[in-house]
Amino acid sequence: MKNTNANSTIETLREIFARFGLPSQIITDNGAQFTSKEFAIFCTKNKIKHSTSPAFHPSTNRAAENLVKTFKLSLAKAMKDRKNQSTSVNTLISRFLFAYRTIAHSVTDETPGKLMFNRNIRTLLDCIKSTYKEKKIEDQREHYRGTRDIVFREGRPCHGSRLQN
Repeated sequence: MKNTNANSTIETLREIFARFGLPSQIITDNGAQFTSKEFAIFCTKNKIKHSTSPAFHPSTNRAAENLVKTFKLSLAKAMKDRKNQSTSVNTLISRFLFAYRTIAHSVTDETPGKLMFNRNIRTLLDCIKSTYKEKKIEDQREHYRGTRDIVFREGRPCHGSRLQN
């Protein structure tokens, strides 16, 4: 965000909530935009519980701090990689977020995408798996279809019945 005052933060949150719905709770640091009267009114009007971490103690939210550290290291590594020379920073960020949201978290054993949308986000690996599955089904149809046609007649046992010409 170019501007992180309360009004800009609220506008950005409105965009996010328009896509994903209202959260029941927001946990933030003690930045001025989050401790402002405007932000408090916004949370109250939208029935959002607002919690803050203790002042000057960001490590209380270890999961968020760990993500920030991982993100910074990953972005720095991607930017140094020669194959990404002509790739924009926004693309590198999107790639990181996509990977992060589609890999199971060690604590929850679920992907962030699954926790948010109640379904896994589709990846290229899913395309490969479905293509492989479709090929196996087609192989089964082609090679193990059976060599006889069976006709079922009312009142007769179904085994051993052959199609009559």
